[in-house]
Order: sequence, then structure tokens, then C-alpha cells
Amino acid sequence: MKYWRGFLVAGILAVITWALTQFAQTHSVLIDMVYPYMTRLIITSLSQWSSGTAACLWQVLLLLLIGGGVASIVLMIVLKWNPVQWLGWVLAAVSFMNLLSTGLYGLNEYTGPIAEDIRLTMTDYTVSELSEATAYYRDKANALAGEASSKLTQHTFEELAEMAGEGFRVLTYEQAISLFAGSTVPVKKLNGGTKGESGVTVALTGEAAVNTKVPAIAMPFAMCKEMAKRMTISREEEAKYAAYMACIANPAPEFQYSGYCIAYYHCYQTLSAIPTTTAQAAAKELDANISDTLRRDIAEYKDFFGAYKEPSGNSFPDMLASWYIQSFITPLHEQEEDPFNPKDPSKVDLTYQEPEVTPMEKEDKKKNG
Repeated sequence: MKYWRGFLVAGILAVITWALTQFAQTHSVLIDMVYPYMTRLIITSLSQWSSGTAACLWQVLLLLLIGGGVASIVLMIVLKWNPVQWLGWVLAAVSFMNLLSTGLYGLNEYTGPIAEDIRLTMTDYTVSELSEATAYYRDKANALAGEASSKLTQHTFEELAEMAGEGFRVLTYEQAISLFAGSTVPVKKLNGGTKGESGVTVALTGEAAVNTKVPAIAMPFAMCKEMAKRMTISREEEAKYAAYMACIANPAPEFQYSGYCIAYYHCYQTLSAIPTTTAQAAAKELDANISDTLRRDIAEYKDFFGAYKEPSGNSFPDMLASWYIQSFITPLHEQEEDPFNPKDPSKVDLTYQEPEVTPMEKEDKKKNG
């Protein structure tokens, strides 16, 4: 029996992890009310602790665990440990780390959409409305392209990382969105990042790291996206929208340009993927009116990350289009409520009629003089 104890522990831990996820799925309202705020406080504390070093502590810990695993194999061979018993305790350790990660961060997958927290009404949109939204983001990016694009290449990674938190500060304290009241300590460099990867956020150490190979145009956006994930916005598409919000709220034009450029790219990709003549014509016209700088930066972005494949339901472009409709289209269709005018005959009956008097009331009046 002693050889199977590790498997028993691993099984118990796996069942607890499964039970937590099932509870989160069936009690999403309760989870949304409490869980994100508790985990955000814990991760904020961890990020303060791990910010004492420029190295990614989770990578160091991972190397130590791998080294410990190799050393345990050697000891198993030398000391003739039972391999079944060894494997059981290895699985128990993996199950424990999975439980810890799920409890600290993983249940954020079952919280409500961030649209509710940022006062965004999700709306179904037409091709025309998506085209208008795409043109809006293109024009914003075009206006910033010249100066902002050149400035991006002049900053070091560390300088941009220090600047990234300012957008979240504006969102939290000036726009009163409590969702972004999390850690804004600078992101770290991700060693060994590959093409197509923007970064990694590890809740167990409170670290957000960004791939240094990311093209300049995407660097501010990638930093804000990983910061958003560290603020417990764990779903990828929602983290992208949070990054966009932080970029355009940042007073630095470099961040604004990065946000608008990537917003335009994703909306354009969504529009051009619609197989209708109207959508294709609109996409062609939009593409014809972008600046050379914006075209070059988008080409670098697309080359690094590949073509965007929009997921179903509440995607990044869906949120961008919904915000545009909410901000610019809906107000045009809202009719002002007519103020009440007491002299307007259509609002008030200005005629006066004597009330009818019954014979009994006439007799009473005569008696009373």
C-alpha cells in the first residue's frame, strides 16, 4: 500500500481541483462577487515581492524543479527506490501545484464578462457599423503614426515598462473603473520567448513578463495585456480590450498609437473575413487610406503574430465595435425628452368648465342663502 500513497494523494488533490472548478461553473455570480478581488490582492502582494529582482522568479523556480526531478531520478537509481512509489509522489507534487494555481488564479475563467465592470453594452453590429468603427480606429492611428512610431524605437524595454502603468492609473483614479486597481509594477523581460508569443503571466509569483522579440508597435500593447492578466483579467480577448483601454488612456502618444493601430488591425481582419461584396469593398477602401507608416507597422505585427483568428463570442473586435456604437451611433438615435410646458395646449387642458350641480345641491344653496 505504501507504494501507492503518492497516487492516492495526487487523486485527492485532483478531485479537490475538479470540485473547485465545478463550484465556480455553477456559482459564477458568487465567484464574480468575491474571488477576483481576493486574488487581485494576493497577486498584488506577490508582484511587489517578486519585483525586487529583474529576473523572472518563476523561471528560476521551474529550473530548480526540473533539476530536483533529475536529481530524484538519480537517487532512485542509486538508492534503488521503487519507481512506482517515486512516480506517485511526483504526480502528487504536480497535482498540488495545479490546485494552488487553480485556487489562486484559474477560477477567474468563470467570472462574469468585463463588459459589465467597464460599463460597455455589447451590441450586435452590421457591416456598415463595423466599417465605421474600423475607419475610426484607422484615422486615430494615422493621426499619431508619424511621431509616435519613431518614438517607440527610441525607448528601451525598461522605459516602456515604467510608462505602461500610467494608463491603468488613469482608468482607475480618473475614470473610476475599480477593475484596474491591481498591480502596476513594471513587467519583466521574458527569456526564451518565441515568435507569436507576446508574454506570460504567472500568478504563483505575481509576475507578468513580455517577450523582448515583440515588434516595437506591439510592445506597449503587449505590456498592458500582461498587466491586465495580472489584474485577474484572465481571458485572452478581454485582456486585449483592457490593454487597448490602458493604451489610449496613457498620456504618452506611443502607447495611444500602439492601441489604435492594433484595434484597427483586428477590426479590419474581422471585416475582411466577412464574405459579402459590401464587406470586401469596405475593407478595400479602408486599406487604401492608411499611411505608409501604419502599413509598415501592421505588416511587422502580422508577420510576428500571424493572421488573427477571431474566436466566437465577445471577441476583441466585438468589444471594439460595441464601444464605437455605444459612443457614437446610439446617441444619434436617442430622442431628447420633450420638456413639460404648462402653457402648451397639447400638454394641458386650458379650458375651464363649471362643474355640474345636482338639484339637491341647488336646494341646499338656496336654504343656506
